[in-house]
Amino acid sequence: MTAIHKSTPAGRWRPRREHLPLAFFVGLLVVAVPVLFHAGRHQWFFLDEFDFLAGRDLRSFDDLFRPHNEHWSTPPIVVYRLLFRIVGLNSYAPYLALSIGAHLALVCLLRRVMRRSGVDPWIATAAVIPFTFFGTGNENILWGFQFAWSTSVACGILHVIAIDHDGPVGRRDLLGLLFGLIGLMSSGVGLVMVGAAMLTALARRGWREALLHTVPLATLYVIWLTALDVQTASHAGQGDIPALAVNILVDSVAGLGGSVVAGAALLLFSAVGVALALDSARRTGAGWRRLAAPGALACAAVAFAGLSAYGRAFLSPEPAIRYLHVTAAMLIPLVGVGANAVVKRWPKLTVVAAALLLVGLPANVSRLDDRNPLVLGNREQMLSLATVAHDDAVDRSVRPLVLWSDAVTAGWLSDGIESGRIPRIELTTAQHRHASASLALQVLPDGASLTCTSVAARSPLDLDEGEVVRFEAASLAAVEVLGQERSPSVNFTGALGVGTTTVRAVRPVVLEEPPGSAWPAMSICRA
Repeated sequence: MTAIHKSTPAGRWRPRREHLPLAFFVGLLVVAVPVLFHAGRHQWFFLDEFDFLAGRDLRSFDDLFRPHNEHWSTPPIVVYRLLFRIVGLNSYAPYLALSIGAHLALVCLLRRVMRRSGVDPWIATAAVIPFTFFGTGNENILWGFQFAWSTSVACGILHVIAIDHDGPVGRRDLLGLLFGLIGLMSSGVGLVMVGAAMLTALARRGWREALLHTVPLATLYVIWLTALDVQTASHAGQGDIPALAVNILVDSVAGLGGSVVAGAALLLFSAVGVALALDSARRTGAGWRRLAAPGALACAAVAFAGLSAYGRAFLSPEPAIRYLHVTAAMLIPLVGVGANAVVKRWPKLTVVAAALLLVGLPANVSRLDDRNPLVLGNREQMLSLATVAHDDAVDRSVRPLVLWSDAVTAGWLSDGIESGRIPRIELTTAQHRHASASLALQVLPDGASLTCTSVAARSPLDLDEGEVVRFEAASLAAVEVLGQERSPSVNFTGALGVGTTTVRAVRPVVLEEPPGSAWPAMSICRA
């Protein structure tokens, strides 16, 4: 009797072949959630977040669309304002969930791009594992504010995926434009993602579709720039721009590999594979379209490095870690395509490919805890100031002498306590004195109309109530006089060490130079 063998259709085999790596990937995400929340357990509100929390109002058109450091940030502003109404500053966890959630969504989308480009499911999974725990760029994962950047990248990739299809323009393209718009409105990173969408459309479908997916978004962006008279940073274009751009790219690849050597090996291995994939596409006349999205994203990574360097090279030739997270994300799909092509040509190199893709995992997990203390914020300081501002009925216009947004005033802090959005804490005597000293000085805006007379710098400097002093990019310490006893000093540094710092005494205080620092030019002013 002849056995009858039923063949398995290819369409039914592929889903089964995907089941195990997909289940493993889902398990990876499940593990990542508590790991990342644990890594971000010390994070508190810091600097830029206070612009959204205290300086924006959902009822104001200007507040919704005014740029934040040249970034169009409307969706993040809306999200932060809604969260502040619901949970206030009682917990940072919901804000941390924004950045972690956006990051993990980005991980899923990167894997999806690779799968759509023909990358083996196991290789696609391996390629995103180090990035899932990308401690090299931990700021974008563990600081809630940076969810805006990950949102721009994620929406940009959704735009790219929506473009990546055959046939005429349809609803899918309109949905892609919507994602592109959300990404563009979330941060400046959205600009390069629109470029990635344009390149994908050009390679995949033609110049008409490329214009369709670029011109409407570019037009809206120009309207926004013009309507709000958005200005570029005054220091843009200064510094060693090529050095910073190269460092962003090199450090991003090194981050994926865990070290410069491993990153270089991964890059070389993937480059060989990309060359193989391009040669195969040339010989067969097929496969070009599958390379469109990964190639476009890699080009966007280079553009992002260049634009970031143009805007920030004046600070340092060393890249901020937030740039590494974005750049690495854009490079991963092409790395996966290259690794897949090598394994497809030489299956015996599968173990080598897996090792190179995964070698960066231990270093990145370790770097999750390597945080900049400044970016962690200061919960005790924040709540102490709010409690004193409320309980001591401090003048509502006083802006605390701390490095926050100009919108944070004693009135905003006091209202937060009154509404329950900012928790009131019991203060020790030292905490009360420290907070009171911070609230004893009113930081005046740069454009304040004052008549100033230069005087010789002297320390200590006694200020009576209402007196104003201006320091040229100074570092100073404010000390409140309490009879014969002085409260602990409050250190303050002018923003980025540029411009001037002008303060008015709300009540009698003594200013002293901090140890190891000398005041530069000083002026006594009056309105």
